[in-house]
Amino acid sequence: METLSDLIENLDKNEKIQFKKYLTLHAEKDNKYLQLFELVEKKTNISNEEAMKKLYGKNTKSYFMLKTRLINKILDFLALDNNLEISDERLTVSFQSIILRKQFIKAQILWERGIRSYILEETLMEILEKALESYSHDIALEVAIYLRRMDFNYQCNGKNINTIVNELRKAYNAEIIAGEVFSFYAQNAEKLSTVQKIKNHFERLMPELEQAIQGVNSPRAEWIYLYTLSEVQRVEHKFKDALQNISKCIQIAENHPKVVSNLQKGNFYYRKAAILFQNLQFEEAKIAFQSAFDIYPPKRMNSYIVKKYLAIIELLQGNLSVAKNILQELISPDSLKMMPYHTNLCKIYLAIAYFMEKNFKQAWFILPELDFLLEDKGGFHGYIRIFELILLIEREDFEVVNLKLDSFRKYLKKFNPDNKYLDLVYQIFNKLNLISYDYKTFSKDRLLQELKNCYWDPLDYEPIHFYSWIQSKIHQQDYINAWKETYQVLSTQKRNLLF
Repeated sequence: METLSDLIENLDKNEKIQFKKYLTLHAEKDNKYLQLFELVEKKTNISNEEAMKKLYGKNTKSYFMLKTRLINKILDFLALDNNLEISDERLTVSFQSIILRKQFIKAQILWERGIRSYILEETLMEILEKALESYSHDIALEVAIYLRRMDFNYQCNGKNINTIVNELRKAYNAEIIAGEVFSFYAQNAEKLSTVQKIKNHFERLMPELEQAIQGVNSPRAEWIYLYTLSEVQRVEHKFKDALQNISKCIQIAENHPKVVSNLQKGNFYYRKAAILFQNLQFEEAKIAFQSAFDIYPPKRMNSYIVKKYLAIIELLQGNLSVAKNILQELISPDSLKMMPYHTNLCKIYLAIAYFMEKNFKQAWFILPELDFLLEDKGGFHGYIRIFELILLIEREDFEVVNLKLDSFRKYLKKFNPDNKYLDLVYQIFNKLNLISYDYKTFSKDRLLQELKNCYWDPLDYEPIHFYSWIQSKIHQQDYINAWKETYQVLSTQKRNLLF
């Protein structure tokens, strides 16, 4: 349902009215397309099962065919809407290309039918000028070649048609290489920091793209080059260079709003915030995250994740009330249905905020239930068990600790026998239990050193939470200070994160 909901939610009020009229032009009395459209319009998070029941009263393949056809109808409507003008600031380069291609096809039809008046020549030249203005280089190249083939005497800014064709070929070539770079990056971003062949691939592609964009007026190819270069530099810990290049991307977005979509502009601010965040520049990161949030559509995954990181920064700065307010907004029943993973993660951070205030009862209450996490045995499930043990120890409910510790052991044996981190945590809990929670004996313990050598992710609440907790016990310091220190030290050491 997500694609259909996304499309309908992104239509403005006038587009929805026009599309409903479009649906009723040749429709029968029982207009299922219109019924499904209005169902999703009223309730964007409606499930397939609920929509199917309302439309057909039973499970049927007809519903899924209807949904697919409705998506195609919306796309046809957007592509062919004659009310969209080239000057419309809402249009990105992709929509402009669709409209220009439609006009170009009409001009070709006139030419092929022998209608070769001055109107045709003016139409083609107008299409070319608009394509150049909007950086639709693929259409511009086709039209320019067509004009040259027809021996039209065309000049633009003192350049003849041959010069224009040559320049467009270079620009289009740069965009093709840029497209390959960006496509490869998008498919392999998660592996960028760990897989050498990814880096080798970029070492081949990036010089080729850098050479292709030299002397070429293509904002799209330029931002893709700078954006990808910034990501590579971030992985290599060259944060100053990475920040400089992502800032150039934002400037391109500001100068060329028709070339860079609003969503992509939001992504630029998000990446800038990620770099600042990893470099522990929290105030600057908050500003960049807020810029991304203001651009992203409301109530969507992107804006939700941005708010989550804003809450984490407030936690790191000790602003617990602000952090709790943000997190409370993010754990609504609607978000739990639409984004269960991220919503439960926010519950964990909210529990940490209460833990920092030593409100252990409320921290326990807010934790996600284990039943919900049964399918995630390797991650969330084990971490919730650890958090429960910490809370029980803080509440000095040691009899229940013993029961939970035995349950943790059985869980590890059945579901995670090879998880080194969880096994180490269990051993530490077990040893503490045997020595009646005497934390001082752990100050130089081998298990803690092994734990520190495990893989650390500064955005993973559990390793930070457990390690900070036990360090605060050993050094008899306030937990919130231990958490902030641990977070900053480990963030500095482990920066190969891709947001």
